[in-house]
Amino acid sequence: MSVEIYHTSPEKITEIHEDGYYGDVFFWASRPYWTTGRAEIYKLELNDNEIIEAYELYDEEIITKIAKKVNVDLETAEKFLKGSINEWDYFDANSFDDPTFLGEFSWFLQKCRGYASRKMGYIACKDHDEQGSVYIIRMKDVFQRAQLHEKFY
Repeated sequence: MSVEIYHTSPEKITEIHEDGYYGDVFFWASRPYWTTGRAEIYKLELNDNEIIEAYELYDEEIITKIAKKVNVDLETAEKFLKGSINEWDYFDANSFDDPTFLGEFSWFLQKCRGYASRKMGYIACKDHDEQGSVYIIRMKDVFQRAQLHEKFY
């Protein structure tokens, strides 16, 4: 079985870079969406065997990075990677000197899920956020499979 997923960009994507905040990780949704007046909507079809659920993720190196980033034990870091504990519930919002750190840590975890899924041999990690189901994908070597679905200007 396969699933069609969608990614929206305010501009045409011509190449994939790994140097941004998310690296080469993109978020995809199960239906088209747009967040600005201008949108390029891309569609990607994945087979079920190319998708891993977040709760199935495991990578010792990534878990160690998570543990060091927020000074937790490896068991807790693994739970963060799998999404079985929520960082917003685990930490007090005032736990860090930088008030933006917890939000940035959430994005860091999502990036880790994209990297872990690829290291485990999958294209996408199916996860959940405030919008519902999302697919987290490292786009390096995958974006050529995506098709421009629609344009809104």
